[in-house]
Amino acid sequence: MKNKTTAGLFALFLGWAGIHRFYLGQTGLGILYFCLIFLSFGMIPFILGLIDGIVLLNMDENEFNRKYNSKMIRDQGYDRGAQNFGRTMPQRGQAPPLPRSNQNTGRELPNPYKVNGIKKYKEFDLDGAIDDFKRGLK
Repeated sequence: MKNKTTAGLFALFLGWAGIHRFYLGQTGLGILYFCLIFLSFGMIPFILGLIDGIVLLNMDENEFNRKYNSKMIRDQGYDRGAQNFGRTMPQRGQAPPLPRSNQNTGRELPNPYKVNGIKKYKEFDLDGAIDDFKRGLK
């Protein structure tokens, strides 16, 4: 995992060469910083490196992790919200899984009083819904 302090120190001391961008996995920006050394005699990358260093060192740890370590956290399984429980992705050459049908297979039919009670409840006929639910419980 990438460390916020390491990235900030790289930016402060070696930011003019774009080292912190390579460390953070932003290769394109690292190459741009390196090319700017020759195009601007080092002044623009030096200033950008200082600004990046200050921003990185003042950034909240959670925000840094979300920005720069999100792929690593997800790969390690710490990001529970991104997991698909019970779902598997088809492997190459396999057909996608078939969708489940909504048909009742071997199950009891739904209680008609319950169905009518729900319908009446949605139509704001509360007294009728209560009566149907009571009948459904008998």
